[in-house]
Amino acid sequence: GLRKATEVTPAGRLRNELKISPHNLRLVQEAMRDDVTPEGTGKAAAVPGWQICGKTGTADSKTARTTWFVSYAPFDSPRYAVVAMVESGDSGGGTCAPIVRRVYEALQKREQNTNTRLTGTSLVLNPNY
Repeated sequence: GLRKATEVTPAGRLRNELKISPHNLRLVQEAMRDDVTPEGTGKAAAVPGWQICGKTGTADSKTARTTWFVSYAPFDSPRYAVVAMVESGDSGGGTCAPIVRRVYEALQKREQNTNTRLTGTSLVLNPNY
């Protein structure tokens, strides 16, 4: 299952300042939202009721393939960031996006059941899950 990681980031803590224009930032956000649509490579991360924003990735080396999916949600009120990385995966969209969807489904269910939002907690997916 899911287990808590040891690092907890305090809510509202600014780590770095992003030097990007609001226009360009909006373009990136919209492109990430569009990646998790029926036409996007991250479509397997889609969760009904939330607009998930993400980006798939695949890197091949001589010895291995690493796949990932980075994301945040919901688009209109971002409060979660989820990243899945799998060594020897098929693709970021095919291997990692479904893992990310399961995490968002659990977060969405938790919010609905407890009427609370998690903040500043890192979760790590057990590789044997």
